[in-house]
Amino acid sequence: MPKYLVETVDFFRMRYVIECESAEHAKDVVTMREAEEFSQLHLNETITSTRVIDDAEYLRLFDEDNAYLKDWSEEQKFNYVHEVNYDTAKPDMKELDPDLRDWEYDGCGVKVWKGTMDLYDVENNGTGIQV
Repeated sequence: MPKYLVETVDFFRMRYVIECESAEHAKDVVTMREAEEFSQLHLNETITSTRVIDDAEYLRLFDEDNAYLKDWSEEQKFNYVHEVNYDTAKPDMKELDPDLRDWEYDGCGVKVWKGTMDLYDVENNGTGIQV
């Protein structure tokens, strides 16, 4: 089976509380990473690209992205490939059958509850953020 490299961007809403003389100074403090975060909220992960890669490119990317693991064997490196097993029935894996899943993608590639514009969020009992 081919290997696909799927690249994403993850979005978080970060909050900082800064006591200072002006809004500009508060923004500068955050920009310079001088303040600790007050809170964060994961908003979404968006797929930005998908393409087929061969084993040689996988190993090159593995070493590039995980330089501290360069000394690993190829076998250890290939253990990080997620392999989909199509022969085993998984009733809880609704993503393989669009008619069974309770989510869909909106026009921008954002995962939303089917028939709504609410972000798909199973961890918070379906309470999404209005997009």
